[in-house]
Amino acid sequence: MARKSFGGRGNGWVLGGLVEILKELPKKDKNRKFYTELFVKLVTRVAGLQHPDGFWHASLLILPLIHHRKQVVLLSLSIPLLME
Repeated sequence: MARKSFGGRGNGWVLGGLVEILKELPKKDKNRKFYTELFVKLVTRVAGLQHPDGFWHASLLILPLIHHRKQVVLLSLSIPLLME
């Protein structure tokens, strides 16, 4: 049976995209609450999947045989971008 796979790289791109949306979306926009809640929910979940060695793996829910450093970069850069 196939298992669901939630990619670290894909989630990093989604978080980065949400950061860009939130940077451009006016504070009073009717959709801002939706995107803010989505960002907080996703970033909270992804942060909880970070392994003690500091890495996120290619598949966030399946332990890999190797580390993929690209996930660390994408996921780690998403949060500070929002602070700009």
